Amino acid sequence: MSTEIPRKRTPSTSNGQVASNRVVSLVMDPCEVESARDFEMLRRQPQALVVDFWAPGCRPCREMTSAFKKMAAKYGVEATFAKVNVNEHPELAKEIKYLPTFLVYRQGRALGVIVGARTLTEFDAELSQLLARKREI
Repeated sequence: MSTEIPRKRTPSTSNGQVASNRVVSLVMDPCEVESARDFEMLRRQPQALVVDFWAPGCRPCREMTSAFKKMAAKYGVEATFAKVNVNEHPELAKEIKYLPTFLVYRQGRALGVIVGARTLTEFDAELSQLLARKREI
């Protein structure tokens, strides 16, 4: 039995071609969390984890999709980006009151939360501050 988490992450160059041995900017798509077990494994890893709790019928969630993907591309080397559909996994969203909610974890500990839609600039600034944190909130 494999302990690897299935991820929908594809390294590619900005024009969609598969990356070669030369140095290129990689675009990493956020992975979809498929189970509570996968979520716990991601949450406890040493690398930071940024989780987007969203729902298909949530307009602000859809508005933040592009910004979340851009942040995954920008910070994908230092953090894993994952999405949790709260309709499919309500057990993972027990504490979530508003959508979208973005939680940042490192080694199983919450570093912070961003609630609601933001401009790309605001989202980037808040996420950058949270990723720089080393302590639990």
